[in-house]
Amino acid sequence: MIQTLFCVILAYGCVSAGTGDWENTYYETDAWKFSPFFTNAFPVCQRKRQSPIDINSCDVIDANLPPLQWNGFNRKLTGTLTNNGHTAKLTTDPKSKPIILSGGPLYSAYQFSELHFHWGDTDKIGSERAMKGKKYPIELHVVTFNTDYGNIKSAMNYPDGICALSCLFELQDKDNENYSALVAALSKVVKPHTSATIIDHPTLFQLLPSILSRYYTYGGSLTTPPYPEVVTWIDFVQTVKISRKQLQSFRHLIDDHGQPMVNNFREIQPLNDREVIRNDDNYC
Repeated sequence: MIQTLFCVILAYGCVSAGTGDWENTYYETDAWKFSPFFTNAFPVCQRKRQSPIDINSCDVIDANLPPLQWNGFNRKLTGTLTNNGHTAKLTTDPKSKPIILSGGPLYSAYQFSELHFHWGDTDKIGSERAMKGKKYPIELHVVTFNTDYGNIKSAMNYPDGICALSCLFELQDKDNENYSALVAALSKVVKPHTSATIIDHPTLFQLLPSILSRYYTYGGSLTTPPYPEVVTWIDFVQTVKISRKQLQSFRHLIDDHGQPMVNNFREIQPLNDREVIRNDDNYC
């Protein structure tokens, strides 16, 4: 029953028709701000496995899934931070050794592709996921693709093509040193379509919560155009803390319209008949 949950039941032809050249469409529109128009522009949005969702921790199915396997998440990153006009995105050097995720709800190995953020103009909004209706000021997404399909573009055509890790943030007075290098690099990419190289960046483990065995997981979609329903979401329970000053560095970025880059999140989507699995010892 649990295995069936993580196979997103979606006709191959519809996914393929909805994705197109994903690498050229990802983040190219303000879809989260104009959802009615883009629902018509991207017919896949009319399906019933869209993301993000509001997770009610008292209305989930408890399970003890196999441990997640984190291969390479303890290696320091060397890569490129880019302001693509809609978010701050970090990608690694293509020549670097792959970072691989497996286990848990996954039935294949998934390779790290990128990480990016969603944030708001106030401290009460910014995240895409909600917890019992509560939003958080910023959210991290770590995007990985199923290595069975060779690359992320090909993986976008399959229901089990993508696994996305989601981490919510809370604010504290003290800076989070694990985010110092990334936040410092934001000052070099204030203008849209600018990039900066980051050398010896902290590991992915250092960017994620310290407790990685406690998470929610469900089948959903990307939260950016063209919204294909090809994602297994792993949403961590534990938050990461950064300072308000660090958060402000994200808000100083400029978007494609010459405006402050804020509120780059999609609205909550209906859960419909999906089940959300909660792993480990979480409780209401």
